[in-house]
Order: sequence, then structure tokens, then C-alpha cells
Amino acid sequence: MKEGSAHVNQTDSNGHTVLYTAARANQKDIVSWLLGNGADPDISQRGGSTALHAACFYGHKEIVEMLLKHGANPELLNLRALTPLDECPKHMKKAIKQLVKEV
Repeated sequence: MKEGSAHVNQTDSNGHTVLYTAARANQKDIVSWLLGNGADPDISQRGGSTALHAACFYGHKEIVEMLLKHGANPELLNLRALTPLDECPKHMKKAIKQLVKEV
């Protein structure tokens, strides 16, 4: 994606932002670039999940940390009334919970 070629918060037909898709796919460089260029980490897709929900769900700890450092809200509920932490795999919950406290 060329700088300025698309609005960083634009959504597709499912309400997914590029940030949501990159976080879900563990694309650290893309997530970093998007956050550095003003992407809003709290935009939710149709199901109410944010990029942080996706990163937590897939256990992408480094992405979770990046999102939190850029102001992602760990308390937002999706349409299933789950926070990003609720979406974490059991083996990741302790580490992610610690990240939320630290950031």
C-alpha cells in the first residue's frame, strides 16, 4: 500500500479495516505502519470485534502489545459481549492480561 493511497480506516463490505485484517494475519510490519499513520485500533467490524479482539483470538502477542501501546481499548465488548481478553486462547490469557496491566 502506498502512503496516502487509501484511507487507513476504510472498511470492506464486512466492516473489516486493513488494521483488523493485518492484526488477524499477524502482519507486524503492516500493523506498525498503519498505527503509525493514524489507523484507529478501536474501529469494530460488523460483529463488534476490533483489531485487538482478532489479535487476542489468534494469540498474536506482539500485535496485541502494539495495539495496546497505540491506545486500543481492552474493555470494548463485541456483539457476543466478549472483551478482547475473553477471546484469548487459554494458554495466552495470563500473558495478555499482564500486557494490559503494563501498557
